[in-house]
Formats: sequence, structure tokens, C-alpha cells
Amino acid sequence: MNFEKKSCKCCKFSLETNFIVKNKIYFFCKNCNSIFLCDDFFLSPENQVNRYLLHNNTLEDINYKSYLEKFINRVLEFVNLEKIDFLDYGSGPNPCLVELIKEKFFNFNKIDGWDLFFTRDFFPKENSYSLITCLEVAEHFENPQESFRHISSLLKKDGFLAIQTQFFECEEDITNTEKKFATWWYKEDTTHVTFYSKEGLISCCKSFGLKFLTQLDKNLVIFTKID
Repeated sequence: MNFEKKSCKCCKFSLETNFIVKNKIYFFCKNCNSIFLCDDFFLSPENQVNRYLLHNNTLEDINYKSYLEKFINRVLEFVNLEKIDFLDYGSGPNPCLVELIKEKFFNFNKIDGWDLFFTRDFFPKENSYSLITCLEVAEHFENPQESFRHISSLLKKDGFLAIQTQFFECEEDITNTEKKFATWWYKEDTTHVTFYSKEGLISCCKSFGLKFLTQLDKNLVIFTKID
């Protein structure tokens, strides 16, 4: 494997640093501080689907419903649109956020959910949505550039994108960064392959006309489409 020719999947900086954790190779970007699992260790699509089907998220789970309500309420407080054309990007096998919005909110013109594996018969149209959410999904992107290009194409100009993912905070010393990452719980999910710094995510989204607006919570950020 030739590490020298690889580039960062967020900022396209040349990747020269890698480390091994539990027999898996990860690449670390010194420019934007994002970390990527080597493609050789990605699960097959079939195994990814099987992993996602193990999720038992439903609105009958009071704690999960409360988690979703907290997320969407924070987003809507900032977005503050009169009428919303909404897409939950990566809605999974049980589109709970879509169901919650249909149940609780009435200022939505359109409420859609799209998933790479679970909505094969639905193809969202370009420039159709004023609000797109990406809730604990971006870490699954095997090619973040491709995924954010797709998201941007679906978003209307001046529309909003809300992303929640667990940001990794690097240490100044690469050895300490490696040690910290080795004990980080978030990497243990075998479908998590991209681990962003805030700077890395902003850099990736910027390439597709998505401007960073604000950070609403530790791991929740808002972008708007300017192009």
C-alpha cells in the first residue's frame, strides 16, 4: 500500500501520517486534523446493512424520542423558517426523525427521508430542500467529498444543513493523538469510517458552496448554501 499518494478526504491535503489501532490502519491529516479508516477495512454493503438493522430506534423509546426532539428543536430555533421543505439525509431503516416531525410539527411543506441502503425507490430532486439534517450519519461517509456534493445539490440556495457528528479533538503531539484515538469509543462502531475535526468538516463542505454559520452544541453545526 502506497501511503504517500493518498490525500485527505476533507481538505485534499497530502496524507503522510498513519497509525494502526486494533489491526486497522487509519490516516491522519496534519492540515485539518481529520482521521480516516483505510478503505481496505470498510465493511461490504451487505455487512453494513446487517449492522444498521441491529439498531432498534423507535419513537416508542422515550429516551430516543427525547434525543431527537432536542436535536430538531435546537436546529429549528436557529433556522427559524416559516415554511420548510425538509430532508433527513441518511434516515436509516427506521426514519424516526421523519416520523417525529410529521407527528409534532406543522410548518413543513415537505417531509422526506433518504438513505443509501433503505430508500432505493426514492430519489430526492436537486434544489428541493430548505433544510437538510444529517444526524449521526457523516461519520459513515466513505467518500465525504462525494456525499457533501450530493447533499449540496439537493439543498436550495440559502437553505440550511444541520450536521451532528462526534468531533475528534487532536493533541499537539501525534503520538498523544494516536493514544487518544485508540481509546475513543466512537471508532468502535464498524460502520464509522470518517472522523472529522470541526475544521476538516468546514473545509470539506466549503468545496461545495456550503458556508459554516454556527456551532449550536459540542457536536452540532449549521451550514448554509451560498452557491
